[in-house]
Amino acid sequence: MSNVPSLLYSAKKYLVSGLVSKCVKVLDRSATVDTICDVLQQCILFHEGLLKKKALSFIYFTAAAVVFSTEGFMRLSRDALKTVAGVSVWLAPRIICSKVV
Repeated sequence: MSNVPSLLYSAKKYLVSGLVSKCVKVLDRSATVDTICDVLQQCILFHEGLLKKKALSFIYFTAAAVVFSTEGFMRLSRDALKTVAGVSVWLAPRIICSKVV
């Protein structure tokens, strides 16, 4: 995964859509509790909306408590933190309601 951000940058810069798709797939497949914050960071940086939604869903529906204690979470940019915090504002009532029902 370490080469993916620079490769994705180049693919987007030179409009190589096939390579962009492959890079996004690699990011998607590399999503684990330990790497999801890095994946989210790349999604925000490169404007990959669909993968960003998947990453946020992974964080909130799979392992939020664990993810929030990872080194990746501590390295998130201000924009990424705002994104995560923004999701928690609109998602929290849905999580509470789904646990009650």
